[in-house]
Amino acid sequence: MNQKASLAMSALSGLLMAVCFSCPALQFGAFAALTPLWLALRRVKSYARAWKCLFTWGTVYHAGVLHWLYAMAPLTRYGMAWLPSVLLLGAAIAAIALLQGMVLALPAACCARFPGNVWAFGCLFVLGEGALGLLGELAFPWARIGMACTASGWMQPASLFGTLGLSLALAWVNAWLGEALCRRSVRALAAAVGIAAAQFAAGGALLKLPQEQGEPRAVLLVQGNLNGADKWDVTQQEALAVYLKLSADAARLGADWVIWNETGILDDLSQNRELSAAAMSYARNAQVAVLCGALRRADAESPPQNVAQVVDGRGVQGYYAKRVLVPFGESLPLQGLWGGVFPRARANLTAGNAAGPIAMGADRVGVLICYESVFPRIARENAAGAGVLAVLTNDSWFGRSAALEQHCRHARFRAVEQGKWLLRAANTGITCVISPQGEVRAQLPVGSAGALFARVFLRRGSTVYAKTGDVVLLPGMGLLLWAVLGKRLRRARQFMVR
Repeated sequence: MNQKASLAMSALSGLLMAVCFSCPALQFGAFAALTPLWLALRRVKSYARAWKCLFTWGTVYHAGVLHWLYAMAPLTRYGMAWLPSVLLLGAAIAAIALLQGMVLALPAACCARFPGNVWAFGCLFVLGEGALGLLGELAFPWARIGMACTASGWMQPASLFGTLGLSLALAWVNAWLGEALCRRSVRALAAAVGIAAAQFAAGGALLKLPQEQGEPRAVLLVQGNLNGADKWDVTQQEALAVYLKLSADAARLGADWVIWNETGILDDLSQNRELSAAAMSYARNAQVAVLCGALRRADAESPPQNVAQVVDGRGVQGYYAKRVLVPFGESLPLQGLWGGVFPRARANLTAGNAAGPIAMGADRVGVLICYESVFPRIARENAAGAGVLAVLTNDSWFGRSAALEQHCRHARFRAVEQGKWLLRAANTGITCVISPQGEVRAQLPVGSAGALFARVFLRRGSTVYAKTGDVVLLPGMGLLLWAVLGKRLRRARQFMVR
């Protein structure tokens, strides 16, 4: 296969996988969507050519998955004209896709050192996916291929090996399927079917484990439905009144906790006496602890922190500050570089630095704020010692695009990875309750104000993945070292023999 054909096959594969990831009804197509990429790479022995194929695949794939960015256009409601907003968002999609494709391809292209080796291809491809979460302020591990399928039985083994483990299995299935087509090999087909069957069998066994064990807690999740742009136009007293009204049934229902979405209050409840008094009075009368999204300033000079504050009848008892900020939305990556060009450019928010769960009375809750739910590492750190997970988010910027489901999908996988119930409170949706098996047990309609009552169970134990992390990256790291150093070592050995 010549280079043009290889690049065309890679682009086709990226497009197919993007469609499968973005359309849940087509999710099972992911078991074949990566096959054209394998066919483009299986006989390639040049690192440069392998990199071009993987870069093409990664760019097309991420550009396709991120099509929902155009749901934010036109940005006229945010003060920008229609044409500049379209051009800006198009440039953002291109920049993100190009960066994702480049980083993924760097380690994955080493499969050229192992031509035709299905096992090496899977391990190195997953190493490339893992690298996307290690870019510091530019990290964006939004679309791991293992998350394309959310069918019962497939996603549950994430509690053992994480989403990268699912990506590894999917890459192997696709590559063996490609081998079966090329060689007309029954053994290769059997290997593809066997890996997929083993995955579903393991997931089926995990589904049989009891979920409703542990101490029960009654929770009221509140969806304020204040648009991300419009909520800046109302007073904080008015915003608080909306959440208090929606939370009015907590006492009657016997709720232990009430959870409001990210930045439900655009102020610090520990410093604003009027807001604090109203929240304390509500918590005291309803006999609940409130987990509230707010903004907190450490001092008058620095940008505020995006926090989740715990309020009870005595006042603010603690907070968790968001540690991973949205690039170019809440933070300004490489601020030193931009500052030289745009002297007034600065971050909108300050990142927190404390990991771990937050106390709500005698219980401990692992909190993730919005974008943090995309990062398994953050979930692992904040879930350590927690009995339940909570995600506070504001997805109103996404409208009704595919981003709503994709972002919520991350929460489902975080619940599976940590083996804990997850409570997701979103401004306009998707507000839902997720079981430790990743099943959405209940949710509120998108785009409407309301409150969702549910009972969850505190789970003290840890999953295999929570204890070991992304160990599936180790084989790929070994292959990468061998690909990079192996040839040099052989040359050195030959020189010494001479």
